[in-house]
Amino acid sequence: MAAVAISGDEEETASVLQRVAAVASRTLSDDLSKLNERPLERLTSVINSWNNLLDIKIDISDSFMQTYLNNVVFVQTVEELASNAFRHDKASVLWVSAEPGEVGTKLFFQSNGQEPISNSKGMGNSWLNQVSLTPYSIAKNRTGTSITLEI
Repeated sequence: MAAVAISGDEEETASVLQRVAAVASRTLSDDLSKLNERPLERLTSVINSWNNLLDIKIDISDSFMQTYLNNVVFVQTVEELASNAFRHDKASVLWVSAEPGEVGTKLFFQSNGQEPISNSKGMGNSWLNQVSLTPYSIAKNRTGTSITLEI
């Protein structure tokens, strides 16, 4: 930057100063919003990777995702539960929805899997215990398996 200023090239100096001003005036929320873009891109990749195996249907508005969700934890949870729904529950569809919770965001996962719920303590169970702000629930219903947790 100093070399450009010394060079006397007004056009190049103006360009460098504009770039510096853009970085200097950026807010923390601008920086954090950029971080949140990556997990949502990863979510698209996760959904696409299950194509023709498990249909993941996310019924959460973009504005809700941007405002209320910890997207890193959300995407990892979707990834973990999709894997478990397919491998252990033999599901072909996983529906995901969310709403504001008491201490965070309440997530609802519903699969059409019909396998019995296992009492084994695998990686999915460890993940849910780690990220859930309140006790999570897993239950069978007419549709398949329902999991509710708050992150």
